[in-house]
Amino acid sequence: MLSFLRKKLFEEVPIYSLVFTRVAFGGLMFYECFHYLFSPKNIIHNYFGVERFRFKFYGFSWVEPLPENLMFLLFYALLFLSFLIIIGAFYRIAIILFTIGFTYTFLIDRAFYLNHFYMAILYSALLCFMPANRYFSVDALLRPKIKSNFIHFWPVFLLRSQTEIILLYAGIVKLNYEWLVRFMPLKIWFAQGSSVSFIDYIFHLKYAPMLASYGTILLHLIGAPLLLWKPARIYVFLIYCCFHIINAITFNIGIFPYLTIAVTLIFFNPDWPMKLLKIGYSLKEKALNQLSNRKKNFILTLILLWILIQILLPLRCLLYPGNVLWNREGHSFSWRMKLENSSAKTDFLIIDQDSKEEWRVPDFYRRNPQTDCEPDMILQSAHHFRDIWVKEKGYKNISVYAFSLCSLNGRRPIIYINPTVDLAKEELGLHHYQWIMPFDQRLY
Repeated sequence: MLSFLRKKLFEEVPIYSLVFTRVAFGGLMFYECFHYLFSPKNIIHNYFGVERFRFKFYGFSWVEPLPENLMFLLFYALLFLSFLIIIGAFYRIAIILFTIGFTYTFLIDRAFYLNHFYMAILYSALLCFMPANRYFSVDALLRPKIKSNFIHFWPVFLLRSQTEIILLYAGIVKLNYEWLVRFMPLKIWFAQGSSVSFIDYIFHLKYAPMLASYGTILLHLIGAPLLLWKPARIYVFLIYCCFHIINAITFNIGIFPYLTIAVTLIFFNPDWPMKLLKIGYSLKEKALNQLSNRKKNFILTLILLWILIQILLPLRCLLYPGNVLWNREGHSFSWRMKLENSSAKTDFLIIDQDSKEEWRVPDFYRRNPQTDCEPDMILQSAHHFRDIWVKEKGYKNISVYAFSLCSLNGRRPIIYINPTVDLAKEELGLHHYQWIMPFDQRLY
């Protein structure tokens, strides 16, 4: 099997679908950076310029935002780098610097984690190693020696594999009681309606949540594999386009639908852009430089390692006791999209064990609605208060307790954090947090 795979990966195929992926990715990133820079909501100031406590990804507590004027400068640089990616100028340097810069902005605040940012980072990282500038690029114009109509198949294979993993997991994670039986959280969201009258009418039909729940699952679990089958590919792709456009209209999920549509086109034959434009191409440039067996084996090993990591990372939630919908352990980086609608209210009680003085901090956690029912962020908040009282106010023996109520998918709110546990003494990490209260309602 490995021998067959190695042979397949180094077959010569047209470069055009990879070039389209480069241009589409660069274009979407250009739009995203432009939106950050010139949105009336003043996103850069509100996200990075305002002085406030920031939640951290585990292992990246050292990542801090630059001064606001430098953050603006960084996004102007990312805007320029994304333009270079589009036109294929200084491509290798541009895509590497863009990946580093965009990943940095992603790591600044855990509270603003979004799947489409994580997805963009993955594709950006993959494009760093792909020869996507050998055609329809400034690099190919300035350096004719690198120009080629053909590449090895492995970049196309790797992009297809990454996309297939994302689409399949988007369906697998929805095989739960909430989606299959309660049709949640779609019932909640559909009841809120849509600004588009036709979609709003559909949302209020009696069986719309049930049909949408099962339809979404079937689209991902059956449709994603069918993208690999040529006779069904175009029909599945068109269904995906409708699905993503409706999502884009209904939910505020940024560039995610359009990025997914763009990368899904990689499943079509590598020469599809030329056929669509009815442009012929020569087979004379098909011969590429031969790679040694050692180099082929090295590339094959890296590809298999990448795919293995992408398959295993979303499964890490199985290492924790309880249900990930409630405890949220292993939720991020797992393509667990649109699975629940949570609301929480968390107050903190701070006690100086020496003087027995008490302070109540009301609803600090709720100031950022994107941090609902996130135990690691509740713990970081508790540590933040501990540090304020110890380092700034001079107290030496501080305890912090959380009184947290969380409602999952419209259920009655129940206690989320054990209120008897001193969170000031609990350690942040990847281990299971035993102070998360068990879910006492039906949840499979």
